[in-house]
Amino acid sequence: MKNSLVLIWAILLFSACEFKDIQIAQIPELEQPIEASVKISEPVAEETEENVEATEVIENDDKDTIEVLLNKDDLPENIKNVEYAAEMIAGNQKVFETKVEYPQLKIPEGEINPINQKINETIAEHALEAANEFELQAKNDFELGYMMGHYSYDQNYSISYAGDYYLSILFYDYQYTGGAHPNGFYMSKTFDLINGETVNIDHFLLPGGMEEVQKIVRRELRVKLGDAADESWLQDGTAINQENYSTFALEEDALIVYINSYQVAPYAAGPTIVRIPVEDLEGYILKDF
Repeated sequence: MKNSLVLIWAILLFSACEFKDIQIAQIPELEQPIEASVKISEPVAEETEENVEATEVIENDDKDTIEVLLNKDDLPENIKNVEYAAEMIAGNQKVFETKVEYPQLKIPEGEINPINQKINETIAEHALEAANEFELQAKNDFELGYMMGHYSYDQNYSISYAGDYYLSILFYDYQYTGGAHPNGFYMSKTFDLINGETVNIDHFLLPGGMEEVQKIVRRELRVKLGDAADESWLQDGTAINQENYSTFALEEDALIVYINSYQVAPYAAGPTIVRIPVEDLEGYILKDF
């Protein structure tokens, strides 16, 4: 066979384990990331017996670090981890590699649970469509001769909050496409467990609550950024709109706002986490979630 023959294959990752009755996650049908020669199997639930903690570390130019706990080792009993991985090789050159992990609510075999199914489909679509788009970009760049080294994509997550009424998931995406530096960014999904819908940050806030959150976020950013703070940039990146506050998560006693790189400062400043204790939002936040 000629060296130009493209070999594309996908791998499913398993951890040695023993969960009983693990089922393959049901996911919405997605467009194949590569053309007819692509073969990518369904994502498979990772079964874990021994818990191993993983930590993603983001370094900025000032050598500060933010640790994102990938707490698969401490998943609630009703949640399982699912892994998906793929790579494309052309001749002896690796074109791309992708690895995605995401959570799914367990649904006992034979049980009909449309709410959990709806949540699972939303999570899977979010995770796999991002990988799908990355794979397509990598293939196109390779065919056009734009690539400098192979591309890589990694997505992981943590369960920030799992209560009786809400489930809050933080995703961390890492991408490298041959530029001066890789890019990493946060995304999140918070679900209403009663109806399966995703909810925005203002769902948990009373009148005046967004203004209070904005005030606290701006104050904390000025402290964290120090000399790197650009007031105009900071004002724009924290203006009250859905985009600026789309990445948030709940904790038992706090509301967490995630500020991505470039949102309020240059890349070197890195992403920033602002943790707002519920007590600091007294009178502005729902008491029960």
